[in-house]
Amino acid sequence: VSSGRYHTCAAWTADGQLRCWGSDEYGQLLVPQDISATSTFTSTTSMEITTTPQEDRCMAAVSLSAYHTCVVRAVDGQLRCWGLDNLNQSSVPQNLGGVSSVSSGRYHTCAAWTADGQLRCWGSDEYGQLLVPQDISATSTFTSTTSMEITTTPQEDRCMAAVSLSAYHTCVVRAVDGQLRCWGLDNLNQSSVPQNLGGVSSVSSGRYH
Repeated sequence: VSSGRYHTCAAWTADGQLRCWGSDEYGQLLVPQDISATSTFTSTTSMEITTTPQEDRCMAAVSLSAYHTCVVRAVDGQLRCWGLDNLNQSSVPQNLGGVSSVSSGRYHTCAAWTADGQLRCWGSDEYGQLLVPQDISATSTFTSTTSMEITTTPQEDRCMAAVSLSAYHTCVVRAVDGQLRCWGLDNLNQSSVPQNLGGVSSVSSGRYH
């Protein structure tokens, strides 16, 4: 299950069914046709979407932000995002290829490959939430006045075990040693990882914690 600000989605790995409900103000419940969605309930303020389960359309990962939704298809790792796209947070790069996981922030999105550890992030960089630390070996591949994209240089010792995005900061766990890195907005120390934390296996980021 993944929860956005005003909407929620649940996926079943057994049959690939995806169900989303809550606010559809920015189209965050309107699942793309290639995930075979049908509307089962609508109202003036909210709606529910249920996909038609198909073997080739099972979901490997689902991540919701405040106003957009992202899904990774299990069969091919293709990423689909929809909803608010004012800063390109729902615009999946055309050359992304297959991914194994995705995390959605309020106005930015990151996708990771487990095969080579590549991390790609796009959308808003207002608080530096796309500026991946140098020890994860990041290079900027696209910038503009309002949004940008970051792609890491894949290295065996820098693969990601977990990625979690909040509204304005990003956190990554390195697979090789469990070291946690966070960056972006740090006004309440939400991106300041404790020095004595040691290795971890997972991470989850809230708006300010």
